[in-house]
Amino acid sequence: MKWTIAALLIMSVSTLQAEAFREGKKKKTNATSLAAGCAPASSATELNINNVRALIQTGGDLWWDFQNAQYEVPKNSGRTSLFAGSLWLGGKDVSGQLKVAAVRFRSGGTDFWTGPLSTTTSEIDATTCAEYDDHYVTTRSEVAEFVGWVEAGLDDESNGTEKQSEDFPDYVIPRSVLEWPAHGRNYEPYNEDFYLAPFNDRNGDGVYNPFDGDYPGYDLKGEVDCRERIVNIYGDQNLWWVFNDKGNVHTESGAQAIGMEIRAQAFSFATNDEVNSMTFYNYELVNRSSFSLTDTYFGVWVDADLGCSQDDYVGCDVQRGLGYAYNGDEFDEDCNGATGYGDLPPAIGVDFFQGPFQDNDGIDNPGPATNSEILAYDLVKSDGGIPYKGLGVGYGDGIVDNERFGMTRFLYHNNDQSVRGDPNTGVEYYNFLRSIWRDGSHMIYGGTGHNASTAPPFFEADYMFPGETDVIGWGTGGLVQPSWTEVTAGNQPFDRRFMQSAGPFVLEPGAVNNITFGVVWARAKSGNAEASVDAVRKADDKTQALFDNCFRVLNGPDAPDLTAQELDREIVLYIDNKSISNNFNEQYAEVDPSIIPPDSINGRPITPEEQFEYQAYRFQGYQIYQVSDNTVSASDLGDIEKARLIAQVDVKDTVDQIVNFTFDEEIGSTIPEIMVKGANEGIRHSFRVISDQFAEGDNRLVNHKSYYFIAVAYAYNNYVPFNPLSDDSQNEPFLGSRKGATGAVRSVQVIPHDTRFEDGGVLLNSQYGDGVEIIRIEGTGNGGRSLDLKEESIQAILNANGDLVDSLKYESGRGPVDIKVIDPLNVKAGDFSLAFRDTATIGDLTDAYWEIYGEGIDTFTVASDIQVETEHLIPELGISVTIGQALSPGRVGSVNNGFISADFEYEDLTKQFLIGVPDGETQDAQNWVLAGTSEDPNLPEYDDYRETWQDPFTGDDRTYFYDQNEVYENVIEGIVAPFFLTAQSTGHGPMPELPGHGYFFRLLGNLHPGDTSVMNLLHSVDIVLTPDKDKWTRVPVLEMRDTVGESQGNAEKGRLREAYSLDKNGVSATDSTESDDPNSPNYISGRGMSWFPGYAINTETGERLNMAFGEDSYFVKDKGRDMVFNPSSSITEGPARDFRGGGKHFVYVFRNNDVEEDRNAFPLEYNNPGTRMPAYDAGEFIVEKLRQNTQNSVRDVYRAASWCMFPLANPLVPWTTMAEGLVPTTLKM
Repeated sequence: MKWTIAALLIMSVSTLQAEAFREGKKKKTNATSLAAGCAPASSATELNINNVRALIQTGGDLWWDFQNAQYEVPKNSGRTSLFAGSLWLGGKDVSGQLKVAAVRFRSGGTDFWTGPLSTTTSEIDATTCAEYDDHYVTTRSEVAEFVGWVEAGLDDESNGTEKQSEDFPDYVIPRSVLEWPAHGRNYEPYNEDFYLAPFNDRNGDGVYNPFDGDYPGYDLKGEVDCRERIVNIYGDQNLWWVFNDKGNVHTESGAQAIGMEIRAQAFSFATNDEVNSMTFYNYELVNRSSFSLTDTYFGVWVDADLGCSQDDYVGCDVQRGLGYAYNGDEFDEDCNGATGYGDLPPAIGVDFFQGPFQDNDGIDNPGPATNSEILAYDLVKSDGGIPYKGLGVGYGDGIVDNERFGMTRFLYHNNDQSVRGDPNTGVEYYNFLRSIWRDGSHMIYGGTGHNASTAPPFFEADYMFPGETDVIGWGTGGLVQPSWTEVTAGNQPFDRRFMQSAGPFVLEPGAVNNITFGVVWARAKSGNAEASVDAVRKADDKTQALFDNCFRVLNGPDAPDLTAQELDREIVLYIDNKSISNNFNEQYAEVDPSIIPPDSINGRPITPEEQFEYQAYRFQGYQIYQVSDNTVSASDLGDIEKARLIAQVDVKDTVDQIVNFTFDEEIGSTIPEIMVKGANEGIRHSFRVISDQFAEGDNRLVNHKSYYFIAVAYAYNNYVPFNPLSDDSQNEPFLGSRKGATGAVRSVQVIPHDTRFEDGGVLLNSQYGDGVEIIRIEGTGNGGRSLDLKEESIQAILNANGDLVDSLKYESGRGPVDIKVIDPLNVKAGDFSLAFRDTATIGDLTDAYWEIYGEGIDTFTVASDIQVETEHLIPELGISVTIGQALSPGRVGSVNNGFISADFEYEDLTKQFLIGVPDGETQDAQNWVLAGTSEDPNLPEYDDYRETWQDPFTGDDRTYFYDQNEVYENVIEGIVAPFFLTAQSTGHGPMPELPGHGYFFRLLGNLHPGDTSVMNLLHSVDIVLTPDKDKWTRVPVLEMRDTVGESQGNAEKGRLREAYSLDKNGVSATDSTESDDPNSPNYISGRGMSWFPGYAINTETGERLNMAFGEDSYFVKDKGRDMVFNPSSSITEGPARDFRGGGKHFVYVFRNNDVEEDRNAFPLEYNNPGTRMPAYDAGEFIVEKLRQNTQNSVRDVYRAASWCMFPLANPLVPWTTMAEGLVPTTLKM
């Protein structure tokens, strides 16, 4: 396999490469002993993948460059929100000796140095400190690409394919993977821990080796439970480093060293929400000392200079475990060289997600299950629990001794040397971790927090400026206090610093703890400076959800891989998803943890499935852009100067236009942004490009010029449609690609050229989009496509006289499956078979699949859901296959109510002999198709057809109109319609008046109970009129007169005409006897039959169908009494406009329901086939049933009626006699 070969080649160059995997960037040294004396750390790296630019030092300090603030947000704005920050640790050994490690500004020194400590002596030497003075920078996309490269090689080895070289041409393993510091030097004199930075061990041998497929420890598949004591690598960008407090004398705190090894990571995510303005930090702290520390505290110190440093306030939200800073006035001006934020200044917060482990006590300490739940003070205090969910992790989860502290203290201090000023000694650093001032007095509630600022009684407090967030007095011994903020205290804004800490606990030798915190930034849309604190709280809730979800951000569907075929002034683009893509087979579904589902729906508890659907984004479509050059990235796709949309495809459903709503801070209102205008025509994976969207004038592509393209995917969730007055509606139903399967979203370069000069010259015999000839062997349905049978199949069907033919041949590109050329250079000649398979339940399409096989090719199998219309590429054959499973007409959600297309095709365009009675909307005889949503209690016979039922959940009455958009009122200009929708009681309609419209379609007796809308049993049919008598259809002629006493022989409407039958030459029978001679006028019946000049074929099954036509025998003038299909051209007659309807020569097409009635029930078995209309039998079934003339027998006929036409003769084109062929040319519709 290709990547193994690459490994052997690299290792053959130098056997020292393997050592590099164990030691990363470290250099060998000849040191024989370890001695402290490390120099201060000096390396720094920017965390800058999102809207924040944060400088991170390797010496434990954050966000500054030793002179200026370097926490810029928004990035490139020139404004900063934090000046510095660091980790503080402190505790006492068994003899009471204080040990502290901290750093602030290094003005007096530092307590931290880089590198891991010896596992035997807890020491380190200066050389090792210097070797580790660096960040190990990785990006998730870079690592994911490496993993994709490895797995492609493994697949190649298993399947004999070449995917690795095809998908990853010229790939080189990045240094970040090769030099990952997975292992320390676990030998003398270093004795470093063998396992340092987390990694994924593919073969489980315990040794990091990228040539084995090992990689930095990102949880790429979302499989790791972050509640376990395992540290992963997080973020889209990650800085990993290791430092300690034993490298030299503690010159910051002056206290003795602890012996702590700290493995740190700073990380951030590039998103399209609030998380894009956040950064995160994780510290894995390993106690390398040989002694225990009691009364230990860990804390995060923050110098929050929000723009101008001189006008800040601070505070905390106890329930969230959040400390924050905000502007002390309404305008943040420039000061001391820092640029202020101006009006509506932002706020910034630090959420102490998790701290050290609470001391073991053998119980599951109590804690609330939800953010809204608050536990009583006495309950949690006595059992070592927490009252607020934001104050820790692992409480009340049923697991013993996994509890981790959250924020147990919050204290601020000023940039001065007062009693509330900066600490100077180890004791003062330690006391600040415990909410104790420099003079040894405990912080008290109110005022400035010092007892000198307020009068007794004094209440000792753990949390400073909590506002109203400590509702049970958790920080004041259970004594609930009034709101306390810097505003209520009347404090003067100033340069504030604050400390969030966790403890006390016992730190044992070898103990491993984690501290994780996040920096949250937000700016209010309106209001005052404190409104930004509310915005931070809201953003922090999303941050907390992200932490609870193991820092798994919403990725959106991975952008597809984009490839191309270069042709002469033409490009064909192809998109595909690798198996490692989260959108493989277009199955992307991702839960947004920030979407909070309701507890109940319609008064009942929400189910897990409903909760998932409420929170999940699902794949919806793709967008293809032409971009201006290769520097354009996915973040530029909204810039029309850099990117222009050239194609969009999406799932065929009810979702089309998607709008996101973004609050614009400058104008103070929500702005709708159309993210996509969905074509709603199904998914395609190939796209023909012939135009340059950036060209001026002639925009046809030019050969030998470079063009650039980007493809992205998008997903959709609209759990509650946007409401500007609600905070619980969906602002962003559109979610685009954040990355590709193997890295960042990238453009591809394509250069069209003449293929005649390629590989010795290639002459193309096809072009993109050409269809192929399809032969149906088995199966039914149209796949949502317009079907067109080849003439040889039509003739075979007519010759079969109602029997099924062996196969059906369709014209190229007009079959039930869309198979087309997508790569003219790779089309292979041959006969290939496409077969549908079902793995389990018959009729359950969710487990069905299809495959193509044939001579000279491997079987190509597609296991995706065939219910979803998707184009699948088969590059080996140069074709694509699109399988459609369109919903039937009448079904809720069916596109265009299941209608595909209809048209007239005349063989001789100069003889367009047929027109018709178009459906009207007025309440008269011309309103013969009752589609739409009209209702009139005074004229209910004209009400459009509908179904009413009671909602089982709400009890409300619901109404469903069968064709509410009036699709079927406009088929061929309104002269053809489904029989099911035709008028019954209006007079002059084609439907006989029996007990109600639904009666015809009710299945009685031992059949499936209830009403069946035969709308969903409509088929694709060809109706052909032709002068070729060999193709004519023997048909019953139906009486259309509404009044029995006015019809010939008093025949009832919808029954056989009371007249002698005719033969094909118009010769009448002279008696009522029956004959089996097709040339006899008595064929099938001596009365009530004639010939229709043409035929009807079900193009989905290849069956010839029974037909009938009508006559109103009262309309003699309009040829309603001659048993000939010869409608007049008159719709009405005379001044009163009496309705004539051309003599009402309605044409009926009947489906074969002998085997197909209720086709969606399985198995297909019926116990009374005598009531079923067969395929073409020369009208024998219809004659027999109408002669019986019972309600049930008449129902058996009309239940099978599928299509109905209301024809008229074109007065400008003469018809002939039956003997001469009746119609002047062939018409196909």
